[in-house]
Amino acid sequence: MCEVLKDEELYENNGEIMVSVYFPTYNHSKYIERALKGILEQNTTFLYEVLIHDDASTDGTQEIIRRYQGRHSDKIIAVLRKENQFSKGYEAVAPGMIRMARGKYLAVCEGDDYWCSPNKLQLQVDYMERHPKCKLCFHEARMYDEKNEVFIDNYCWNEKYFKGSAEYSFEDMVRLESIPTAASMYRREILLDMPDLSSPRVKIGDIQKELYATHFGYAYCISGKMCVYNIGNINSYTASQKMKGIEQYNNQHLGMCEIYENVDRATGYEHHESLSERIFHLKQSNVEFSETQMEYLKENDYKVYIYGQGMYGKWCYKKVKEKGLAFGGFIVSEGYGRDDILGEKVYGYNECRGILRDGKSAVYICTRLASVSGIIRQMEKDNINQYIGFCWQVKDREKIKDLYCNSPIFKDI
Repeated sequence: MCEVLKDEELYENNGEIMVSVYFPTYNHSKYIERALKGILEQNTTFLYEVLIHDDASTDGTQEIIRRYQGRHSDKIIAVLRKENQFSKGYEAVAPGMIRMARGKYLAVCEGDDYWCSPNKLQLQVDYMERHPKCKLCFHEARMYDEKNEVFIDNYCWNEKYFKGSAEYSFEDMVRLESIPTAASMYRREILLDMPDLSSPRVKIGDIQKELYATHFGYAYCISGKMCVYNIGNINSYTASQKMKGIEQYNNQHLGMCEIYENVDRATGYEHHESLSERIFHLKQSNVEFSETQMEYLKENDYKVYIYGQGMYGKWCYKKVKEKGLAFGGFIVSEGYGRDDILGEKVYGYNECRGILRDGKSAVYICTRLASVSGIIRQMEKDNINQYIGFCWQVKDREKIKDLYCNSPIFKDI
């Protein structure tokens, strides 16, 4: 069940539409006006339309959409759902909206992101009109950390393979891993013919579209940070997955592997080598946990402490309790808050140095890899050598193996 807001007369007599802007929303009342203004303020020499799909928001988003559609009925067509579709599968929605679109090109902006350049659409269309082999055009983005209220200039793609303003082959796009959703513009005809390449494990729609489109030509990045990607919105898919912990993190990686496998088949295995390499790294980067380590600690009556209070630390705590190990508490670096974590004691590092030197205390270091070497150097300086890293990604393990050479636990297991 849905309500469609569309001015039939304007829709039929609006002339040739160059760009359709697909604008999915869900509980974005806090952000949607900013996003719509960024779209409606585009300076173009062509006509464009805005296709809004609201997935049964409950926070007033639909009322805002109705207001804007009434003011801009020459541009906005809105589909307002009565029942949430995302819970039934992301790809159940996107193809229908793509078929509804009339533009030669399809741009995308989600309701909690926004465009910050009024020339974005014109610049992308100008390039794609001049270069028919370009099937996907994108640009750089800024990130906004909503929690800390700061802008971050670098988007979260694999910067090692980002070439700036340049052409990107299929293999380049595989290595780049992702581009900002709000930065993308596709030739719509490519997406109309795209088969279902999704995975039931993960509700991601961007990667397969980016790769499938690039297979038929190339992608191009134009200069300029012309959109803002919002991080910290609790209703976003990314945030919802982080809240589910390590098990979902692993499951998401497996789902992405399935997407890459689907793309491989759909493109006739022409890019099998690069896709296989990406699949291999995804499978290798799943978080592991050593049962042997746990058994050793239990049999030798160690008391376990966990250095770190984030997702890894909490998941490690769950495993420690499941295995029946004695637990001493969480450890945080000096300057971090010491509120109880999961009802357990929290120590500052300096507070528990003496305890950790007793020979029967083991520390699971559950922080980001970038912090590990500094923590270990400090512990060894303080003659604390009983430590284990439980959740390191396999692809990084050789990189940090030498850091554990003085740990009796690491050597014995």
